[in-house]
Amino acid sequence: MPAALLSCLLLFPVGRVVSNDRVVCLSRQTSVRGQESRQKQVVIGDVRTINIMSPVEQQIANLKPSVKSGVARQLHVYLVAGAILLVILSIALWHPIPLMLAAFIGLVALGSRESGPLLEAAIQAYETASPVSCEVSISIESNTDCDSYYAIVSRNEGSVWRYEFIPQGWKPVTGTYAAVVWSLPSDPSPNLTTVNEGIMIPRYKPKLLASTQIANKAVDS
Repeated sequence: MPAALLSCLLLFPVGRVVSNDRVVCLSRQTSVRGQESRQKQVVIGDVRTINIMSPVEQQIANLKPSVKSGVARQLHVYLVAGAILLVILSIALWHPIPLMLAAFIGLVALGSRESGPLLEAAIQAYETASPVSCEVSISIESNTDCDSYYAIVSRNEGSVWRYEFIPQGWKPVTGTYAAVVWSLPSDPSPNLTTVNEGIMIPRYKPKLLASTQIANKAVDS
């Protein structure tokens, strides 16, 4: 009996230790699994919150801050102010380089005076107008300084528009593509045209090349 009792007394603590070890192991395993589960949830949560933008969406997002802040519309004012300061600096230093820079900035200001409102209209059309399928032909004219890009937009109702644009983070290739066009209700011309690779915002006011309505009026007359 003493031997049996001693054996039982010796086995009982061992059994508790083994049992505790198992509990600890199980709790650690549960804890590890819980961490893995939480990590998976975090990863899944991160994946769900990541917004993978298309090239068009990314380019639009890059332009929105300048439009929302009003910089796009007032850019020509800032450029003119900078050109005036450079002219004053050129007179003060009696040096031609600031004057040359002022002339260059003045030319840029003249261009941005029209392109700023067009950029604003493009973003507004993208956010509020309904997209319409169209066809666009892209052409490139190589100059000594840089290339000029042109888009000819053929709309389903029969109007054809041509305008110059500056690529915003993509490299256009000459050709004809299926596209989408956005126009504000107050403006029949294309405010924004997009293909899969990027956006085409008019640098200057688009020119109407052809229109079914104009042709019908000519025939009727």
